[in-house]
Amino acid sequence: MGVLSFGAVVPAPTAAAAQQDKVPMIPAEPKPPVTHREITAPVLVLCDLACTWRLDGEDKGRIEAGDLAKVRMGIGQHLVSARTIDGKDKVEMETDVPDTSQKIVRLELAPVRAKRLDAEQAQRDTDEKTRIAQAEAARILAAQQETMRQQAAKAEAARLQALREQAAQQAAQAQSAYDKKNYSEAKTLADNACQNGSMAGCRTLGLVYMDYGDGLVVDYPKAKSFLDKACGGGDLRGCNALGLLYVDGDGVDRDYAKARELSNRACDGGEMRGCWLLGIMNKNAWGGAQDYRQAGFLFDKACNGGNQFGCLELGKIYALGQGRTTDLDIARQLYQKACNGDIAEGCDLLGELDAEGKGGSRDYAEARSLFQKSCDGGYLYGCVDQGYVTLNGLGGAKDYPQALSLYKKACDGAELSGCDLLGDVYRSGPNELRDSSAAIPLYTKACDGGVLSSCVSLGDLYREADNPDYEMARSLYKKACDGGAMDGCNNLGVLYSKGGGTVARDMNKAHDLYQKACEAGDLLGCNNLGTLYDRGEEREFPVDLVRARTFYTKACDGGEMRGCVHLGIMDVAGPPYNFTEALSLLTRACDASYGRGCYVLALLYEDGGFGVRRDKKMARQLYQKACDLGDQTACKAMKTSH
Repeated sequence: MGVLSFGAVVPAPTAAAAQQDKVPMIPAEPKPPVTHREITAPVLVLCDLACTWRLDGEDKGRIEAGDLAKVRMGIGQHLVSARTIDGKDKVEMETDVPDTSQKIVRLELAPVRAKRLDAEQAQRDTDEKTRIAQAEAARILAAQQETMRQQAAKAEAARLQALREQAAQQAAQAQSAYDKKNYSEAKTLADNACQNGSMAGCRTLGLVYMDYGDGLVVDYPKAKSFLDKACGGGDLRGCNALGLLYVDGDGVDRDYAKARELSNRACDGGEMRGCWLLGIMNKNAWGGAQDYRQAGFLFDKACNGGNQFGCLELGKIYALGQGRTTDLDIARQLYQKACNGDIAEGCDLLGELDAEGKGGSRDYAEARSLFQKSCDGGYLYGCVDQGYVTLNGLGGAKDYPQALSLYKKACDGAELSGCDLLGDVYRSGPNELRDSSAAIPLYTKACDGGVLSSCVSLGDLYREADNPDYEMARSLYKKACDGGAMDGCNNLGVLYSKGGGTVARDMNKAHDLYQKACEAGDLLGCNNLGTLYDRGEEREFPVDLVRARTFYTKACDGGEMRGCVHLGIMDVAGPPYNFTEALSLLTRACDASYGRGCYVLALLYEDGGFGVRRDKKMARQLYQKACDLGDQTACKAMKTSH
């Protein structure tokens, strides 16, 4: 069969014909393709919104909102779609073109958009609700967490506050124990307080390591460590205590500049101990020039700020007239304030003013009471002063056992003047108390500790012993003399003037030592220098009566009655003679309780002449007074006087 084309049938070639056709064939001209005429219908495509549309997947362009596109569609089913210009909304529909009549296709995007917008709004509403719910949940959680945080913080703050309060309480207890010298207890409390953050506790712990007691060993490096911590943590009292370490050079190199910096910081911060220490450094020229005026200002500030040590030191400024006009009334008031504030030294200094009648009338009873308060308060020099008035019956009855006990208390407590004075009692006190063997160890302790007067007294004991040790005496006198004790120089001169044992007599050395003592204000040295020129020491030294009178006068004018007696004797012996002056000088010496003056005056009255009339009764009275004052020559003269 052939292919149907518009009704024409073309026969197929036979095989025989093909076989016969052996020659090449010229192809026939191709025929044009056969076309069908498509049957279409007019279609109006409307878009309610501006859109781009497609027909059977083919882009057809843009239709403005409410406008239409005219197209022809073949008979049959077609897929028409449209999309808004923003591409967010799409509508797709199948439409049937059944015949050639006009058809209208409505592409309604507005409902789709509305639905989408409604859906989006619904989603937004849902999202917002979700967000609000989540935010509320987060808020509630945050609030719960904040509440928990605040509760935890409050609990932590309460815990820390409790620790601070406990630490502060422990620090206060530690300081109290320290003040009472209960160092072991203070150390335990201060250690706990320091570990719990109390800088006051660290400071007290540092102070504990600076002091002895309760078996604790001084440890300055530890003291510095804790005081550093306290000061660095804002404890100004700790800064001041650290300054004291640098002043004394305890465990650190002495550094007055550093000490001044620390005490100044404390003072500026309101710690009055710092003002006091800074005043001490200005007063003593530590780390700068001596400045009594500035020292007084700082002591005044400390005193007005409640620091009684400041009052004490300001009292000394007024008492001694250092940088301020001397005013013993103000000094008394300040000593009283210090004493009332339990500064025992203030009580002692106030007692000394009462005993000496300075800034008021002499009152030994009040002085004795103040000395006792000072001693009971731990100021050992107060015990020394109390011992003195008790020994001599000033302001109360004499009480030798109590006096010795007070001196011993001071001596045992390292107040070496107590050792010195107790030695004096055993050496030259009341006869019933004299015991040179007891005096020697006391003088030795004091001398070894730097009390030069004890070195002199010990030298005297070795020189005056039944079996003198002149070399030991020479060594002790020299130590005292080299250290600035002029009575040591004088006594060494006396030793050289007489010689003894291995110490050869040497008048030149004696002269030089007397002169050194005299020039430094030792009046006995002046007297002995006068004696050397007066007598010429058996012609080994040239006699020079002018010089002798000069040195006797210097001694006498300064209150050394030996000088007055020697001047009186020179005036009697002449030339030149001056019996009136001699009588005045000898009377002065006797009235000053110098027995030798009474004795020489008695000689004049016994024999008469020399400007006085003979008076045996007066002579006997004067011999008796001289004897009572310890002049043994006068005692012997009484036996022969008629």
